[in-house]
Amino acid sequence: MTFPGDRLEGCSSNKTPPESMLSMEDIKFSKLRFYANRGWPIFPVTWMMNGHCSCGRSDCTSPGKHPLVENGFYSATTDLDQIKQWHDRWPDANWGLRTGDKKAGGSGIIVLDIDHETGGFHTWDLMREENPGPIETVTVATGNRGQHLYFLYPEGTDIRSGAGVLGQGVDIRANSGYVLVPPSSTTNPYKFELNPSDTEVIELPTWIRSKLNGHVRSLPVQTKTAAARLGKVINQGERHQSLTSIAGSLRKTGMGEEEIRATLKTIRDERFDSGDHPVSDDEINGVVEWIKNKQSEYPFTDLGNAERFLAMHRDRVRYCFAWEKWLSWDGRRWMVDDSAEIYRLAHETVRAIYIEANNAKDDQTRQATAKHALRSEARFHIENMLACVKPYVGVRPEELDTHPMLFNVANGVIDLTTGNLLPHDPALMLTKISNVEFDPKAQCQEWEKSMDLFTGGDQESAYFLQKAVGYTLTGRIDEHCLFFLFGLGQNGKSVFTEVIRRLLGDYAKRIDIDALMANRNLGTVANPHIAAMAGARLVLASEIAASRKINESLAKDLTGGDAVTARFLFSNPFTFEPSHKIWLYGNHKPKVEGTDLGFWRRIRVVPFPVTIPDDVKRPMGELMDTFGKEMPGILNWAILGCVFWKNDGLQMPKAVKQATIEYRTEQDQVMQFITENCEQHPDFSIEKDKFYTAWRNWCQEQGEDELRKHSKIWVTNRLKEHGFLSGKDGNKSYLGLKIREC
Repeated sequence: MTFPGDRLEGCSSNKTPPESMLSMEDIKFSKLRFYANRGWPIFPVTWMMNGHCSCGRSDCTSPGKHPLVENGFYSATTDLDQIKQWHDRWPDANWGLRTGDKKAGGSGIIVLDIDHETGGFHTWDLMREENPGPIETVTVATGNRGQHLYFLYPEGTDIRSGAGVLGQGVDIRANSGYVLVPPSSTTNPYKFELNPSDTEVIELPTWIRSKLNGHVRSLPVQTKTAAARLGKVINQGERHQSLTSIAGSLRKTGMGEEEIRATLKTIRDERFDSGDHPVSDDEINGVVEWIKNKQSEYPFTDLGNAERFLAMHRDRVRYCFAWEKWLSWDGRRWMVDDSAEIYRLAHETVRAIYIEANNAKDDQTRQATAKHALRSEARFHIENMLACVKPYVGVRPEELDTHPMLFNVANGVIDLTTGNLLPHDPALMLTKISNVEFDPKAQCQEWEKSMDLFTGGDQESAYFLQKAVGYTLTGRIDEHCLFFLFGLGQNGKSVFTEVIRRLLGDYAKRIDIDALMANRNLGTVANPHIAAMAGARLVLASEIAASRKINESLAKDLTGGDAVTARFLFSNPFTFEPSHKIWLYGNHKPKVEGTDLGFWRRIRVVPFPVTIPDDVKRPMGELMDTFGKEMPGILNWAILGCVFWKNDGLQMPKAVKQATIEYRTEQDQVMQFITENCEQHPDFSIEKDKFYTAWRNWCQEQGEDELRKHSKIWVTNRLKEHGFLSGKDGNKSYLGLKIREC
């Protein structure tokens, strides 16, 4: 059978190329056109992956059937551009058709839903025996071997969706409802049984309509308080209790989960004061889940309250025992709870017990439940409830931020391997986010001009920096390097690093430079700066004093790729896999005492060689405003840098290689002493004691007290690295050197 969407608009012949000439995605989109062309609004929903819902929730109650877009079926549209955007973003998505009154945003279609699994066909057969005659209308075979019959929605009526409205297993999808449509697939594909191109959608038969008399939903009398709230804006402190009360009332009318969910979203959008914490879809889902489960009575104990909390908020909170911190899902990432959100949720849970009391089946249960609700408001019981919750939502640090090629942004998650934008997903366990929106068409002309200025027109250095930033977007640490941006001032280092810090958002951490400087007690004290690197991708440090010496061993550890153990103040140690890249910048180079190749092969000195003239220099605030507007374009610049890095690697350009060699030479104090105070020749030799005394005197003159403390063995090893060996005279002299005569 030819699918109705196989005809394409915009072709004078109104013919479609053969399917063999189209990709699978083109074929699917051509089928979606049919609904838009008929004025039937559609929207994307989740799909099935290996027998599970694409949402990733193991306890998903509507696998392959719940909306992907924020406002659910209220976002349904006939706009082909919007449908194409959704299709490109979620090519595997199933699709929903909004049912109900066209004047209310529906399709003008009412669907009779026969559920095979609950005996719907038996009920339908009995109804047809009483009301014989042909019914030839658009018909769809559903994924669970049921059937959808399409009818025209009767004008001038308000028919709400409902389960079992026409009998066991025969539901109605009308106002506040939707159905999946071909080419969706759950257990089985959805397929048209009668082609809508050749079949008219007929009017709802009179005998079916008569059975719907009175099926106009309204809030029952018991909920007049909740209903009254709908006439005004609901303040932030009343929102959750209002949602719970209204949801309970709707449940009593027999309304299904998806309809309750959609109604609560409408109330949120139209009547809620968003405040500092807008009500998310996850919060509404938690209310619906609680209403669904609350028929089973919970004990009047702290553990019972924990079970109530989990029923309402399980999908929104996690607890990291190693960090001793709560995390909450804010719709885009798991955020460390530093604003006591967990207590707000706990208070909502306790207040919801009053709703339980209000809906209790008898006076005795009502009084006992209300008494428990009042007792549960005590801080002691709230703390106990949260303590009981922790084991059921525990998460280890190594379970967080485990996807090195995913980069979380304001409007989705960028897959840096493919360049695709994925939806935010709590199952990914991402705790970081950049507040920049991904726009693949965005440009950054001012930023590119500035990069040319910062590098003095050196295209190789600009290309290296672009690749380095692209590499920093990832959580990979293949390069095992440390970047050091060096210049004498007014050369763009601070502007460059601030823009990159803002680009990376939560992925960037600015640390005190002291955390990386020499510290003999490092192994015995807490180091919160190192602990904060967990999950970070950019670590920035600046303001390096001229006399400070870098901790070479720590620098190697933090760039070597091995797991790092650290601890926050007053917390237990924890271990994390590194994902960070360290960027230092300053007007002074930190001192390096050793000549260890393992350290020097990690250093990348990037010179900022220019001094920006005063007549060209712009205030930092003005520059940040300019680059702030270009952030989506700068993100594209960085993503392209990631592509370049993956293809070309991070080889040092000439300027970086030369600056790194100069730095290493400057930091070799032993060779500096030899250059200034010694003569070299194969026939020369010098007594070790004499050399060591001259060396220590020179260190004292230079103010190098730490160097002066090194032993003769240390000096011998440094000379050996430079080819100056010990003599055969009882190991008392160095060959090839002598002190220069004054």
